[in-house]
Amino acid sequence: MHSLREMQIYYKGIADSKIVIIDTSSIIYAIENNIKIDQIVQEELHGYKPYILMSTIRELKSIAKKGIRRAIYAKAALSLIRHLKINIIKDRYRYADRSILKTADMLKDKDIAVLTNDTELYYALKDIGVKAYRISRYNLR
Repeated sequence: MHSLREMQIYYKGIADSKIVIIDTSSIIYAIENNIKIDQIVQEELHGYKPYILMSTIRELKSIAKKGIRRAIYAKAALSLIRHLKINIIKDRYRYADRSILKTADMLKDKDIAVLTNDTELYYALKDIGVKAYRISRYNLR
């Protein structure tokens, strides 16, 4: 899609050295279970700044348009992202999981973590040496 050099330049604008990327599954899980995701990040991942990818926002918007139960949670997640003013990374990939993997790999020079409840993504991140956490009702694991 884009050369490695182009992507490195694209992500250089991220100033924070400690980043946690929040994916679709974790934010929907938090909304669904009445968990304050900002509080969990602050208490469990001290000093990390929450980020969300544009592809994740697109995925949430797509879910919000469907007539399924998760649509309500997706709409609430979009509202929460705006309310908490979560930093957005403008990525260039269509699929959120692939984008998270590529972005995390590209930003390995920073202290990066990903918050996901997607088992496949969780293990794929671990395989490339990126810290991955799952959100539960009480904490991160």
